[in-house]
Amino acid sequence: MDHRARILEHLATHVEALAAETTAAVLEEIGGFGPVRDERLAEEVLVLARQGIGLLVEVLRRPEPPTPEELSFVRERAVRRARQLVPLSALLHAYLIANRTVGRCIAEQAGGSVAAARAGLEITAMTFEHTLLTTTLMADAYLETVQGDLADLERQRGEVLDALLGGGGDAAADVSRRAAGLGLEPNRAHIAVVATSTRPSVDGATAPWRRVAEAISRAAALPDRQPFVVVRGGEVAAVLRQARADAVVAILERAAAALREARGEGLTAGIGPAFTDLAELRTSYEEARRALRHASRARPFVVGPDEVRLFDELAVSAGRTVSRLIPEQTRAALQDPVLRRHWRPSRPPTSTSPRRRTRCSSTRTPCATGCGGSRTARAAIPTSWPTSSS
Repeated sequence: MDHRARILEHLATHVEALAAETTAAVLEEIGGFGPVRDERLAEEVLVLARQGIGLLVEVLRRPEPPTPEELSFVRERAVRRARQLVPLSALLHAYLIANRTVGRCIAEQAGGSVAAARAGLEITAMTFEHTLLTTTLMADAYLETVQGDLADLERQRGEVLDALLGGGGDAAADVSRRAAGLGLEPNRAHIAVVATSTRPSVDGATAPWRRVAEAISRAAALPDRQPFVVVRGGEVAAVLRQARADAVVAILERAAAALREARGEGLTAGIGPAFTDLAELRTSYEEARRALRHASRARPFVVGPDEVRLFDELAVSAGRTVSRLIPEQTRAALQDPVLRRHWRPSRPPTSTSPRRRTRCSSTRTPCATGCGGSRTARAAIPTSWPTSSS
């Protein structure tokens, strides 16, 4: 008796039953079809199972492998599921359920003799090879779709952000409509964030910034849409649907923790003020960029303009040459958070009234600097700025 032919004939006559069993198991076991779980899902799974198992039986009964045309339905369904946001793991699970269903049927028909068992093992091995081929094709099509869509989405978001930062123009209304379609909803509070990686780029590679962008996207993801995040030059620009800076800081802390755990990297970021009118995005973005200049490992997230101090901004804007003219003792005192809370500079003298000597709030003694602070601040802050020749 030709056990191989007998087993294959049994499979061929039971394709419909095997497809129905596969469909029932898929619907019961896989929760990842949530985005498309409706009355049509059962019929779609049944059609795909019928096509897949039917093609498998056909290939098992001939020496030639399946042609690209015969496998086109695998690619088409993978592309559709990718755009429906069905997880790849759910699709892989479904293919493995079909393989399990067919394998169980083969095992039932391969009993009774050593020859039958040997034929069953041979058919099972061929089934695994076919499943490997189809799942690889499916995963490749899925990933190509996702990566292509993401690249196109990032390109469109970059164009919209550039247009909004450029401001105005006859195309402003069109840009606003495009922005709404890409996640910047009108009349909703948003906050601009500009971030970067603490790991320097090597040879101009964008990988560190892309990891920052991915971490922020995951941390800020909302149930109804993905956040507006773009890699822009040597920085990551994000426009998050939040109304409070502390909520944005919480998102950035989650992103930083994920980066630190996965890669040992960190991120710093500047946070702009909230806005509801897209015309105000430029202001929020510029404040975020300015705040980023004052961020560091010790102070990774800075909110602008509230946390950007005038002295710090002047020192950063002036550059290293002017910064070196400020005595180190003075710079340390003015950056000390305790001293800054107590510092109340006196009003400058006018031409009609002599400068009044103030009293130090901590010592109740005259203080020529008018610092209103402690002895440390009075000793550190000179009454006149040195020149380059002093």
